[in-house]
Amino acid sequence: MNLTLQNGFGKLSENQRMLIKILACVVFIKLSLFLMAFILTGAVSHEAQKPRSLLSLSVMYRTLEHVVYLSDSAWYQQIAQDGYTKAPFSAQQQQNWAFFPVWPALLKVGMVAGFDHIVWAAMLSFLFSMGFSIYLYLLFRLDFSESVSLCAVLLINLFPSAYFFFRSGTEALFLFCISSSIYYARKGGWTAASLAGAVGALSRFQGIFVLLPLFVILLRQYLKEGFKPSYVLIGIVPAAVASFFLYLYLITGNYFAAVDIQVCWGNTFDGLFTSYLSQIREAKFVGFWGWDLSVVTLLVLTFCLLALLTSLFLWKKGIYPVEYLIYTLPNVLLLFTKASLLSSVRYIGMIFPLMLIPVLVTENRPALRQMIFFFSTALLMLLFLSAVLGYQWATA
Repeated sequence: MNLTLQNGFGKLSENQRMLIKILACVVFIKLSLFLMAFILTGAVSHEAQKPRSLLSLSVMYRTLEHVVYLSDSAWYQQIAQDGYTKAPFSAQQQQNWAFFPVWPALLKVGMVAGFDHIVWAAMLSFLFSMGFSIYLYLLFRLDFSESVSLCAVLLINLFPSAYFFFRSGTEALFLFCISSSIYYARKGGWTAASLAGAVGALSRFQGIFVLLPLFVILLRQYLKEGFKPSYVLIGIVPAAVASFFLYLYLITGNYFAAVDIQVCWGNTFDGLFTSYLSQIREAKFVGFWGWDLSVVTLLVLTFCLLALLTSLFLWKKGIYPVEYLIYTLPNVLLLFTKASLLSSVRYIGMIFPLMLIPVLVTENRPALRQMIFFFSTALLMLLFLSAVLGYQWATA
């Protein structure tokens, strides 16, 4: 039997074997984090006095709820249950118009099928995490070595914000759509690229930025191969966003309701680096919600800035693809012009080209690369377990 398994595995291509390794690593990371959360949840529960009950399904479900139902998850659940609020537009209080429709639609599918919403959301996030890990590896392999591609994918799954890939939210879905869209565009599959891009643009506010790398890839292919009718399919992406905005106009009277309501979440804009520099002056460990640790946000933002500058240098040297750079730039500029740095760590985790930088610059420095992975993993565990314990700063 062992010989049969070895022969079967030997028939797999090198790429397929690497994909299996990636999926195994992702599963290991998620199970390890969940196990830590499970132990922590049991330890702080009233059932801690009854050791046998710690292994009960109720503790396991409570753990799953803690890691899945984070941050804005309740808003997505409410949209799935009741739909978008039909009322004249007003920015006097938070409304669900700020959230894009794909994730609530997926949650609705689970409701119709009769699944528990926590289990269903966890399963979706897990599958999309596996999916984006595969597509990111395939995408990176178009330009980089096997080791660089593998390490970059693992770093994304070990980045301090990676615990949001557990939650009932758009992070894993978004990365899956954007990575697959750019990958299929690079391979000339514009139907799949456009459809994936459209779903990505309908999952998060910054999803529309996928048009920038798609246009760069389209232009390069056009100059090399001439016009192809499939190029026009890229119009599906802005058309999808326009359709959602039109729907909001019909129920609120404001075509840009999804944009204008963002002010209620503090998503307004200030001068470049204004909030970042202000946070440096006011970094603290204790805040309104108890432990604050905004210094963690500053560390991640500083990494983001250094990675962007390095990517410019690597692009000039011809090492870094221009489509990655043109996707990263507007995302980083948007981040550093926000009046509030809330959600910054979560946001950076989805700017996937940045994760290539520490891997590329440490290609011949294994000790330094190991230090980066260790530090990133330590921050991930800190934030993840803090979120499980209910610290608001960990999910902001």
